[in-house]
Amino acid sequence: PVERFTVSGTVTASASQATDSDNNDQSRAAISNDAPTIAQLIPTPITLGGYVNVPGSGAPGRSTESGDIDDFFRVELFAGQRITLIVADFQQADADLYLYNAQGRIVDASIDVGEIESLTVPATGTYFINVNAFQGATNYALAAGTGGYGPPNEGNARARFRAVIPW
Repeated sequence: PVERFTVSGTVTASASQATDSDNNDQSRAAISNDAPTIAQLIPTPITLGGYVNVPGSGAPGRSTESGDIDDFFRVELFAGQRITLIVADFQQADADLYLYNAQGRIVDASIDVGEIESLTVPATGTYFINVNAFQGATNYALAAGTGGYGPPNEGNARARFRAVIPW
């Protein structure tokens, strides 16, 4: 005999998980985070899923024609913490990672081509993290507020793991 079960309740995401407030999903209300003045406030540590695209690229949706080139996130960070961007569609797109201080000046950037962009926070303070679509369209995972385990590369498996799952 086959046993049957019923499950009920509510599924709630952890406070350390979030999504980009203006992704390409037309079924969800969008709140723009396209500039530092309207940056999405996020806690740390956090792992966030998002989407950026240049105009005319990507899957059909809210931003296909006009683009969603920049996503800005306002966050409090400690010196030595890491910010890591995983570019999901890195073979067809290029997204870059910028870190601005509270005055809006760029303090660091990772503008490589490939799957992973990563930065280390230089000093404790308020920052703006910017995910920028340089070419094409891509989903991404952003991890902010992770500890320092060295650069996430092929020879450092623990750092690669910690770059994606910060706790």
